[in-house]
Amino acid sequence: VGKDVYYGYTAVPNRDLPYTYYQPSVQIDSSSIIPPGMSIKRISAHKYWVFTYMGLHRPEEISSRNLQELWNLIYTKWMPTMEFRLKENFRFEYINYARCSKQYCECDLYFPIEAL
Repeated sequence: VGKDVYYGYTAVPNRDLPYTYYQPSVQIDSSSIIPPGMSIKRISAHKYWVFTYMGLHRPEEISSRNLQELWNLIYTKWMPTMEFRLKENFRFEYINYARCSKQYCECDLYFPIEAL
């Protein structure tokens, strides 16, 4: 659907566990052909908190290490002050390569939410 767009889907099976499940992803539509061995994950419509990571490096260099400081800020400082909570145990990253270069990147982090 979007040739310059990348999605990274992260499932958080249990907040007490020290790991998550990460899946590089693409958006598809009804005309998309799914290659053998690949599967479809449908995400329902949600309200989202959206945070933007900006880095002075290529988008291919975005990693959990780059994002850790932002995640810590979101989970420990920002979320406890909001009258919303995470609705589901997943999040995803959105990178539009058209907004990036060899020296600059943006990555939007989406968290599904609901009011308390």
